[in-house]
Amino acid sequence: MILKHLINEIKSNLENKNYLSALALTLTLPDICAKISYPNLNGSGKRYKRWYDEHIYKYDKPKAGLDDLESLTINGEIVYALRNLLLHEGSLDATEDVRKELGVKNSQSLNFVLSNSITSYSKAWSDGDKSKDPDIYIRISVVDFCKNICAVAENLYHENYPDKDIYNDIVLFDFE
Repeated sequence: MILKHLINEIKSNLENKNYLSALALTLTLPDICAKISYPNLNGSGKRYKRWYDEHIYKYDKPKAGLDDLESLTINGEIVYALRNLLLHEGSLDATEDVRKELGVKNSQSLNFVLSNSITSYSKAWSDGDKSKDPDIYIRISVVDFCKNICAVAENLYHENYPDKDIYNDIVLFDFE
């Protein structure tokens, strides 16, 4: 099963501190899981966002007291946009769609920061002038993000589809 191989590759990349490789592979897991979970839903983007929102997002909202940052919770729309940016453009520069989804004004800077620490959502005023719109920082803990999606994908697959052999036409070679 290729899902198992992908998850093992992600874990190996994390252990070896190959964070971009781990992230890129991790961002493909919702595609695979969504295709299994919603085979009759047309459009890979729709499937991806739905799967992420139902299996990750609803458990990953900011804690109470962060109401002003609720709009910055990373939902399926944002993760799908990040997936497309990283895998198709080799960038994490927020497109107009991502800025619109987050409600970011043109006067604000939007920064996605990949880290190996914690995931956080923050606003900051670059020049200290709080009368202006703050810049927005979304710090994503690559390690936590990858491990979380891997665990959910693995559990979902084993609990719901133990007999389903996905992508059984792919030949995996022993590269060692």
